[in-house]
Amino acid sequence: MNTQVDSGASANKPRVFLAVPVPDDLLPQIEAVCEPVKPQSGRIPTKEEMAEVLPTVEGVMGTVRSQFTRELLDSCPNLRVISNFGVGFDNIDVPAASERGVLVCNTPRVLDGAVADLTIAMLLCSARDVLPGDQYVRSGEWKKSGPPPLAMEVRGKTLG
Repeated sequence: MNTQVDSGASANKPRVFLAVPVPDDLLPQIEAVCEPVKPQSGRIPTKEEMAEVLPTVEGVMGTVRSQFTRELLDSCPNLRVISNFGVGFDNIDVPAASERGVLVCNTPRVLDGAVADLTIAMLLCSARDVLPGDQYVRSGEWKKSGPPPLAMEVRGKTLG
């Protein structure tokens, strides 16, 4: 896999593979303490590409789409940190990482507000039959038979 090491990185800094596109405002913070190694493609690397690069780095920043199996960790003697750029860590064999002294990190609570917003949106969509109503209007059926049946009102209801 073709990787690039950012220029100006110090040989004393730990090498960290950025297996996820990093926002421009975050990159200088990473460069201040690490030597970033990025895939040339700018996309999330495949399992094979990860296996090629990970043995040469001390850390990796990935996503839940980056799979860290026991077998992959076996080939990474220098790896010290796996950091998910996301909430979960189902993609990491945590017991295998712990056995090897590899710290596993994520970004908890980063999506709490978005999940709450979408939950309310889904509840309203379900109660008010938004998707069937949309399909009804788009089909033109409303021109023939009038408005769709009334949906449930949310006002005055209790959730929980």
